[in-house]
Amino acid sequence: RHQIFGGGSPDPPPGSPGESPELQVQLGDGRVLEADLVGYFQTFDVAVLQLRGLDVPVPPLALGSSSALRLGEWVMAVGAPLNLGSTVTCGIVSNLMRGDSELGQADQSRKYIQTDAMLTQGNSGGPLLDSTGRCVGIATLQAAGALSWQAGFAIPIDRVKWVLLQLDRRGGGLRPP
Repeated sequence: RHQIFGGGSPDPPPGSPGESPELQVQLGDGRVLEADLVGYFQTFDVAVLQLRGLDVPVPPLALGSSSALRLGEWVMAVGAPLNLGSTVTCGIVSNLMRGDSELGQADQSRKYIQTDAMLTQGNSGGPLLDSTGRCVGIATLQAAGALSWQAGFAIPIDRVKWVLLQLDRRGGGLRPP
């Protein structure tokens, strides 16, 4: 379970990394820790945070490869829909390259993994896992309308790996490639 408090705006936080507004992260065991913004990539709404006061290391989530996914493959979404923590939903990969233009988004450069695993606001930012438990995407969008629960979208983890590499090399905020 993950929850991040603070910020709350689609715009990047004011100031440079390290000078972000107060951010707090709630861990699965209930602890709430202060966090600093290390870097962000607004296009994909991806941020790197440094936790403060962490006395015991948090095991990292293994990253898979979104390029290895196949249509029809089972995936699981982890999150807290309706504030119901530690919730897992499952479904299949419905599309591997659903574009912004197909979703009515202004930005035309992003591609998403489409799944019928239920993704709601409480899943946003949570992992989309393959059948081996490796993260293959980050839940980000839900289709609008009566059947919105049938179509969720995740940022492919291969794009996130690129963002993390760029943030590591350059630090701070990034502009789209």
